[in-house]
Amino acid sequence: NIKIKDSWKRNKNILFLSRIHVKKGIEFLLEAVSSLKSQLEGYTITIAGEGEQPYISSLKSKTSELGIDKMVNFCGGIYGEKKWELYRKADVFVLPTYSENFGIVVAESLASGTPVITTKGTPWEELNTQRCGWWIEVGLKTTKEALINFLALSEDQLKEMGHNGRKLIETKYSDKAVALEIMDLYTNLKWK
Repeated sequence: NIKIKDSWKRNKNILFLSRIHVKKGIEFLLEAVSSLKSQLEGYTITIAGEGEQPYISSLKSKTSELGIDKMVNFCGGIYGEKKWELYRKADVFVLPTYSENFGIVVAESLASGTPVITTKGTPWEELNTQRCGWWIEVGLKTTKEALINFLALSEDQLKEMGHNGRKLIETKYSDKAVALEIMDLYTNLKWK
């Protein structure tokens, strides 16, 4: 059973956790952070996941070009209990992806009580309807607007969103998420 976070006091941490791939829209997050540098002072942007080394290097160079390399922490693939700790420590989870069939990471973040910003490239309209995050168009402008909205929230509002997200997963997705997780595992094993 996934433990929900016990505090919504801001840790000043924004999390991206997924495969590090060009279709995940990570550039949108980095550019949005760069344009909000002063509002995000003291924040760490955690980028967790594995990917092709040349692409990861190009993202690291981009953080330098944007002047945010001190804020961004590329921490590689994180698994097991450490992964759940990352979700619980994050104030918001951002997946600015071009397309995703379900987005198990969205479900995992919501189950941990962390609100989510993701795109209409994912089937997560409930982020808006159930008030547990932001379901936005793909792009820089929308990612930046969602981050501005996130920054404007009080701790109580973040907590309410966190509980809404947890409730959504418990009521609607627990079986589906588990089934997809297992299917995913088998597909990965098959092709490795």
